[in-house]
Amino acid sequence: MKLSNIILTVGSVFVVFFAYKWYKSGDPTFEPLVTLLSSLVTAIAYYFAWKNQGDNSNKSETNSVKNSISGNNNVQAGGNVTINNPNEKKTKLRPIVEIELKMTSKGQRNRGYSHKNPEVITVGQGIIHFELKWEYQFFIHNNSNTTAYNIEIEFEGNKLSYLEKLDKINNLPANSVKTLNANFVKMEECSSNEAQQKLKSKFPPELEGTTICIKYLDEERNSFTTKAKIQNDELINEI
Repeated sequence: MKLSNIILTVGSVFVVFFAYKWYKSGDPTFEPLVTLLSSLVTAIAYYFAWKNQGDNSNKSETNSVKNSISGNNNVQAGGNVTINNPNEKKTKLRPIVEIELKMTSKGQRNRGYSHKNPEVITVGQGIIHFELKWEYQFFIHNNSNTTAYNIEIEFEGNKLSYLEKLDKINNLPANSVKTLNANFVKMEECSSNEAQQKLKSKFPPELEGTTICIKYLDEERNSFTTKAKIQNDELINEI
């Protein structure tokens, strides 16, 4: 039993006792005593009722805050903001790196006549050792709002003849691009007309099916890979 209930019970007993004594004896001196005890018991009852109501209100507010902290915290209607959970880890966006291989020029260079030619050569039909060359700009795009670190380039299949090297420790800031020089060179033993036909494509047939792998890190050293495949004379990025 609570202390407040004990006090009220004892006080009520005293009131009843003295009221009974007053009734039996008819002594008027008991009247102020009974009145005083009744008022005191009533005051104590009001006090404990008020205190109990305040305690219940505080407990309700405390439980409400605890429930808010333990759950998912959002902005409530009317502009009220709940307390954020300090243990909740925010999801960070990853960097997204893509590449572009843009042809800037192509051409053929005569490296001498082949021994396969007959003694008499028809103009334009002679077999020549041609050097065929495709020149490219190799663009590395960071299409995100997050910096990419330590970018590496690897090839699955035939490689470019030349690709400008990146520093081993490097970074590509958000929404920026890095340009590298590149080329592909091969020798062909053919006529001049045949050499020109071979140069019509954007990429030489040797690079068809080649996959270029771009590996990179975010600032927490999580690793990511973008693959770009040369297919049907196009370079297709696969994130």
